Amino acid sequence: MSKESEPSYLTHATGAPVGDNLNILSAGRRGPALLQDIWLIEKLVHFDHEVVPDGERGAADAARDIRGFAMLPVNQTLEIDQCNCFAMRKANRQISRFYDAHLEPVGLRITQFLTLAALNEVRSAAINPLAERLDIERTAMGKMVGFLERDGLVRIRPSPTDGRSRLIELAEAGRRLHADAAPLWHEAQRQFQQLNGADNVAALRKASSGMAVGETKASISDD
Repeated sequence: MSKESEPSYLTHATGAPVGDNLNILSAGRRGPALLQDIWLIEKLVHFDHEVVPDGERGAADAARDIRGFAMLPVNQTLEIDQCNCFAMRKANRQISRFYDAHLEPVGLRITQFLTLAALNEVRSAAINPLAERLDIERTAMGKMVGFLERDGLVRIRPSPTDGRSRLIELAEAGRRLHADAAPLWHEAQRQFQQLNGADNVAALRKASSGMAVGETKASISDD
């Protein structure tokens, strides 16, 4: 077949024309994709076929992936390592992952557990004071409380003293979940102290609580 006579439409591997290249078959409007969509399967099969660059594979001091692009060694010293914010963010993420892993059996993250723990102590709180006490951005706290309410762990009711304010309090399911999670949190505390030393951990908490950064504007995101 000459180029002039080649069809201008897409075809399956069998040669049959493709009816729709923009949409996929799914179980409902927002449901999962269906394996009956043969064209989707064919596209996925060929999706990762890439051309590997020829020529030099990289210098001796740089790692490279299978496609030949330079990768950044994890242990390479960079100037950003001297950034105080970077060092604190890195430590924060590592510690958060440590606690998240311990709380995984009950399906909680450390931020969710701390919210339940705070409400367990104070019984009820408005969202703004709760966000400020936990140092979580107001919008992020609102989303998290929404998820906790959806899962039946907290309930929101009007304040008896201020009709414009709403109070968050633990539901019975939230109290049970907090009780189940508390031993896991205590074990995380114990292991973290064992790994880093009791004196170092106490000094870390004291130094963090006394950190001075001056006046700052509200952040638009929460990490």
